[in-house]
Amino acid sequence: MNFQGKRLKAVEQFEFCHAHIGEMQIIPDGIKKGYPTVIDFNSIPKRIENFSTDLLDICKKKVKSFYRDNFMREYRDKGKNKINSPMSLMSRIESFQVILNFFIIL
Repeated sequence: MNFQGKRLKAVEQFEFCHAHIGEMQIIPDGIKKGYPTVIDFNSIPKRIENFSTDLLDICKKKVKSFYRDNFMREYRDKGKNKINSPMSLMSRIESFQVILNFFIIL
């Protein structure tokens, strides 16, 4: 039941819990780490340029990257055509969220 005494469906309860964890744990933790509270999407291209050396090192395998390793494993498993499909992209995002939530809750 929620604070209004209304019974929630399982999906609603999951969404409520997910939002609550975000508000109570993830957002305050991000603020402590200095993450921005507002994203300026216009500045993203310049920020990416500032990381170009680091990103190239990841692409050239000079630096280890969890995200690159995860993508390349999927690429090898599914192949070039399937990896670029919308469903494959959604699956990777969903699996990353599950991994991220697992580590946040721990």
